[in-house]
Amino acid sequence: MNAILPLLPSAPARAGSLRDRIARTPVLIFDVDGTLAETESVHRCAFNAAFREAGIAWYWDVRTYKRLLQVTGGKERIRAFARSRPPVSFYPTTASPVCTGARPRTIQG
Repeated sequence: MNAILPLLPSAPARAGSLRDRIARTPVLIFDVDGTLAETESVHRCAFNAAFREAGIAWYWDVRTYKRLLQVTGGKERIRAFARSRPPVSFYPTTASPVCTGARPRTIQG
């Protein structure tokens, strides 16, 4: 769900504060991941980096992640994967893969 809402004037905020910057913003755009930019490849790499950092021997390749995208939500995706492949600890090395070629791209349309 996307929403573009005009902001209504509110009580004065301290200059330079977050509230002040938001109050001076003419419009806020609320977005759901993947609506304005395709970010799934970056998410997949972030999951792989987190697994590696935690010492979990999981690696989600593109094919695996595409299948996991049928599950909504990051925690839920991890749970679904864990049901089929319980986490196994390992000691990561610099040679352990994390991700290659992941870049968000803007969705045209």
